[in-house]
Amino acid sequence: MQSQYEQIDHADVLIFGSPIYWFGPSGIMKNFLDRFRPYYGNKKLLNKKAALLLPAGTSTEDCDLTTELFKRSFEALDINYLGAVTAKAYDIGEVNADANALANIDQLASLINTL
Repeated sequence: MQSQYEQIDHADVLIFGSPIYWFGPSGIMKNFLDRFRPYYGNKKLLNKKAALLLPAGTSTEDCDLTTELFKRSFEALDINYLGAVTAKAYDIGEVNADANALANIDQLASLINTL
């Protein structure tokens, strides 16, 4: 995680992506987020920006709890939340067939490019 901390420290924008499993992020993503605890005290993430990419197997509505988890975490860490792109996708590559998700990814990318 030490090398990850160094990359996080130097990033302007953080993009978190995780499939939704049973209405929450993957275990790996949750463990990664838990490792942000040092930033709560050292405030090194103050005013950084972050966005979410969340595919869910049954519907985009299944992303709401994960989105709220991240939004609260970002608030505690003083990270500015840019938004989330959600998609209904069960298998690898299915997001490519979701025109709405692809358009939202383009919008998010444009927003990030203006920062």
